Amino acid sequence: MKEEHINEIKAIIILAFGMIFLASLISFVPDDLPWYTSNPNVPTQNLIRITGAYLSGTLFFVFGYSSYFLVVFLFFWAWNKFTSQEISFTVSKLIIIPLRLKPMVRCGHGDITDTASWVTERQIVAQLLCR
Repeated sequence: MKEEHINEIKAIIILAFGMIFLASLISFVPDDLPWYTSNPNVPTQNLIRITGAYLSGTLFFVFGYSSYFLVVFLFFWAWNKFTSQEISFTVSKLIIIPLRLKPMVRCGHGDITDTASWVTERQIVAQLLCR
């Protein structure tokens, strides 16, 4: 099989993961997860069901709204694979990417409209990431 066809298959797989991540992030409902409420929704309201609820809940908990950049990165990577352009991953680039996403996390500033437990958890993660 030609390298071009293998890259197209890889691009379709990466694009599928990106679409799944996007669907789970867009349809995130905090009430789907037991760590946000004592009575989680049954069945879950997330489009990808319980897997999407845990995926989006974890991504939002760790990265906040910056997790949408993961979806953008996956779409960009899929496009580069589809057009057979290579992205060179080096150790320095893998270190720089999280450092560039770090300022997008609110460093200790919770949103007043959030629930008290959500603000507390977000502040703890933001404080750990901002040190």
